[in-house]
Amino acid sequence: METFGEMGEYFLLVTGRTEEEVECSLTTIKTPRNSYLPLIISILFYVILGCAHNREKLLRICRKVQDIKFYYIQSREIKPTSSECPTLPYVMSDVFIPRKEGRLRSLDSFRGILVIAVMIFANFSNGDYLVMEHAPWNGLRISDVILPCFVWVMGVSTAMSFNSKLCKGVSRWILFRRIVTRSLLMIIIGVVINVSLVLNRKDFPSKLRIPGVLQLIGVSFFIASTVHLFFFKRNKDDSEQCWHPVNELLLCKGEYLTMLIILSVHTLIMFFLEVPGCPRGYQGPGGLHMNGKYQNCTGGATGYIDLLVFGENHIFQRPACKSIYNTTVPFDPEGLLATLTSSFLVFIGIQNGRTLLAYLHWKTKLTHWMCWIIVLGATAYALAGGFRNDGLIPVNKNIWSLSFVLTISFIALTVFIILYITVDVMKLWNGGPFHYPGMNPLFLFIGHALFSQMFPWKWKVAGYSRLQRIILDLWGAAVWIGVSFYLYYKKIFFSL
Repeated sequence: METFGEMGEYFLLVTGRTEEEVECSLTTIKTPRNSYLPLIISILFYVILGCAHNREKLLRICRKVQDIKFYYIQSREIKPTSSECPTLPYVMSDVFIPRKEGRLRSLDSFRGILVIAVMIFANFSNGDYLVMEHAPWNGLRISDVILPCFVWVMGVSTAMSFNSKLCKGVSRWILFRRIVTRSLLMIIIGVVINVSLVLNRKDFPSKLRIPGVLQLIGVSFFIASTVHLFFFKRNKDDSEQCWHPVNELLLCKGEYLTMLIILSVHTLIMFFLEVPGCPRGYQGPGGLHMNGKYQNCTGGATGYIDLLVFGENHIFQRPACKSIYNTTVPFDPEGLLATLTSSFLVFIGIQNGRTLLAYLHWKTKLTHWMCWIIVLGATAYALAGGFRNDGLIPVNKNIWSLSFVLTISFIALTVFIILYITVDVMKLWNGGPFHYPGMNPLFLFIGHALFSQMFPWKWKVAGYSRLQRIILDLWGAAVWIGVSFYLYYKKIFFSL
């Protein structure tokens, strides 16, 4: 099988009169460019940026290595006669000292890297790399991971925030009012962003999209946070005990039972709701899928409910599956039914965040998280049938399938563990400069949605090659990192 590189020139010679005699020969006239070189440059750009921000820590590590080497040489040459051995320099003792900052730096770094820096980079033009775009239907690509990771991180932050406020004596009723206020603000701002996208069109407001990213986040945050708030029980002795799964399940049984009911409702709707002209349990993209047999069944029950509630003109008109499957029915990847499984993703984040609060030693936390990783990964693999299209519940971001949510939880927790050990335990990296955008994620998301096509974030250039596109995307992401650093420097933190 021949592959054709970017900007290459080829000559194809076909000889033979009949089908049996046909022979093809391919000659490369102009050697193609390495299309992945700009992507490698962008990765190196962020690595260098992180190393430059962490230069003081790198110098300290180098000094420690030199101190160890010097001590090793001295111990080999001097050979002390007394029984007392010389001690290592005191600077080696601060490697595992926990940080004393009020914020968890690894959590901010996680938001900054996977949710903000990558999200903004991907939303510009992502260098036109296929792996950076959304999957047409089933499957998982980089852009499919970003928003759900933010939803998971929001759950971790919710657990830490609620625990802090309840310990300070804030009543649950006041916290509930804050949940309602924050959820409504996110929904309203999301609708305002959608209004800004169609404000200058003649068909406004008849083509106004009602669902959206912030709307999905607001609703899922409201469901999961409310459940956690009213069922939350704090074990005063859990920070001094080992992890007992049975005790923890009993402590959180109300939350688990409520979220299982929500998942059961979602599953029953997905598999048993009668959709006109579609078979029960259909989860395909419609259009040309299955030879066009279910052309108007895009998303099955997920798409049908959005059409009933919002109407055909008020949901997303250009779904990722349209170009591949030639679908004619609009479909919204942030619809109503998706809020049920996304709220379960917030719930998983909350439970993972409780581990940070319940146990003092990082090894105990790691043991707990590893159990979660095994359960999440095994369950997702079983539901998806080994991540195949013909599994019981395929991995699908468009409909926020249960296997997709479990897979995202697996990925998010794995990445967070790596960052937590690296940044907050071992302190090999301080998370910079990516922890700055992680402190104001919603502000940067809203700002990017409103001003992403304006100068100085983006401008038109002649030619517009892949390298030029990726440099412009990196520039836009770097400008927003600079904005987040300014907000941090001025101690300005926006929290809805």
